[in-house]
Amino acid sequence: MASTKKKQLSFLIIAIMLFTMPNLSEGKPLFSKSESKVSLDVVFTDAYYADLDGDGLEDDVFGGVDIFIMGSERVSFDYYITLILPSGMSFTYAYRINTRYSILHLDNYFYDHVFESGDYTFIVEILTRTGGLSYDPYHHVFDPPGGVPTDPTFSLSVSGF
Repeated sequence: MASTKKKQLSFLIIAIMLFTMPNLSEGKPLFSKSESKVSLDVVFTDAYYADLDGDGLEDDVFGGVDIFIMGSERVSFDYYITLILPSGMSFTYAYRINTRYSILHLDNYFYDHVFESGDYTFIVEILTRTGGLSYDPYHHVFDPPGGVPTDPTFSLSVSGF
């Protein structure tokens, strides 16, 4: 008799799960901008190489990014910035940002990242967590000269308005 009650309870749990789960067969994307009331626009303000760490070598990269936030008083999102070298080597750094500002200015410092000449690419990816999940990628290409290979490091400075 205990076995019958377990089967009935299992059936009941499965039935509840099936009726309360969203219908995944409708083909709704997991990440949809239309589900989110929050809108983030990314603008690359600067991209250049220089001697940013004072070691006498112009092998550092600066990337300025402005993020304009609309649709919510408080926003939480994951910020990923990737620097891709001409050879395809890439460096990605990630941050979780929670803010009440409507404009964020992010100064991205890639120390000792200039190994070769050619086109370098910044990719900024944002995974918004406020108002539902939303994913937005942005990219920017620029061309610094070659540098000296050393161990790369990264620094992020954020200010808001």
